Amino acid sequence: SPSDLISGQTLDVGAGLNPAPTSGYHVRRLYQGRRLDNARAARYRWTYYDTHPRRHAVEAQRLKTIDDLLDCEDERVELIGGIKPAGSGPADPSLQADSRSAIAAASDQTEALDRLYEDLRRCRRCPGMFGPPVHGLAVRSPVMMIGQAPGTREIEQGRPFCWTAGKTLFRWFESIGINEAGFRARVLMSAVCRCFPGKNPKGGDRVPDRVEVENCTPWWRAELETGQPRLIIPVGKLAIAQFADQLPARARLDLLVGRQWPYRSATGLAVDLIPLPHPSGASTWFKMEPGLTLLPQALRLIAAHPAWQDVL
Repeated sequence: SPSDLISGQTLDVGAGLNPAPTSGYHVRRLYQGRRLDNARAARYRWTYYDTHPRRHAVEAQRLKTIDDLLDCEDERVELIGGIKPAGSGPADPSLQADSRSAIAAASDQTEALDRLYEDLRRCRRCPGMFGPPVHGLAVRSPVMMIGQAPGTREIEQGRPFCWTAGKTLFRWFESIGINEAGFRARVLMSAVCRCFPGKNPKGGDRVPDRVEVENCTPWWRAELETGQPRLIIPVGKLAIAQFADQLPARARLDLLVGRQWPYRSATGLAVDLIPLPHPSGASTWFKMEPGLTLLPQALRLIAAHPAWQDVL
């Protein structure tokens, strides 16, 4: 039963489950929609392995539903503590060593992110911003997305990109292989500012000022250094501007979107940048040229990046 799936136990999916599933996909079907409370969800770390000769661990990560965890039909799934598909044969010692290493690293990073988010939720640095601060899941991922700032719906729901702009954004990502649930579970979702900046009297949301951006910058920089991604996707002008010191001076979107850029953090972390326009309904940039051409070009670059391949 789901209550048996606790870190530290050894449980083969063929034992105690009726009918005995033969793959992670059948486990997903058996437990579809089963919700885990936060305390139990924190105990789960999953590592995915492909079955090709150049087998690789796609990152271990914490998620909140068994259904979210097991959404790949053609991959072996192992739970820390540990579940693996019935009939998969004797465990490969080298695979077990790789698994333990990936699990230890993932556990350390997700716990560090959890602690960071506890501090973030208490942040009240900006009197002109409206909280509480919003963040994504504490996910160890090779891909990090940085948005601009949450809107009113994101503050209400406590999730980034949960309204109109999010629907557009996740359609873009679904076109290159990952739906919204998968993206939220496998990609580290960050933002330049974490609270709602309020409305602009002339229409739309107010752009955070320089002090507000500086106050919030340590949060996404800490996520970057903790998560150690290999690909960053900055979404929108404000997010792209955070990397301006390593991009062409005063470059417009049409010179930045559709290309991949190198970035090196202050601590020496080397990451690739692939900027995207903001998916706001008020924006027309991606609905006409050159955006009509450059957006698909940027998405193709993301789809081909090894870090993106690892989260699929």
